[in-house]
Amino acid sequence: MSKCKCGNQARPGQRTCPECHATYMREWRQRKPVLSRMEMEDGQIEEILEAASCIEGDIIKLDGLDGAVVGIADGFNFEGEVLAYSTAKIVNILMERDGMDYDEAVEFFDFNIRGLGVPGAPVFIRD
Repeated sequence: MSKCKCGNQARPGQRTCPECHATYMREWRQRKPVLSRMEMEDGQIEEILEAASCIEGDIIKLDGLDGAVVGIADGFNFEGEVLAYSTAKIVNILMERDGMDYDEAVEFFDFNIRGLGVPGAPVFIRD
């Protein structure tokens, strides 16, 4: 195993330890905006939300996060269709709208948004 420049044990197959890597990523995120690979054209979000309003059963729409909607999802484990949101777009909205830094926005998302464990809760795309 190799050593990190700080003297700690590096992560397997990497040159840095977990602490140095986390520090680097926090600094990097301050310089680079979080970008979503799922860019929507004008009107697409409204079309998705209109289609979602026609879905039978309960479907949860997250207040103030319409700009992060990327589609409607269904699957074997779902009880009907649900909205799909971009995680990167949610984090960007929280940073811009609420003045959070990246770490605060991710923590808020993890504990207050992603944790909805009720029928009709949306899915979150890691992008």
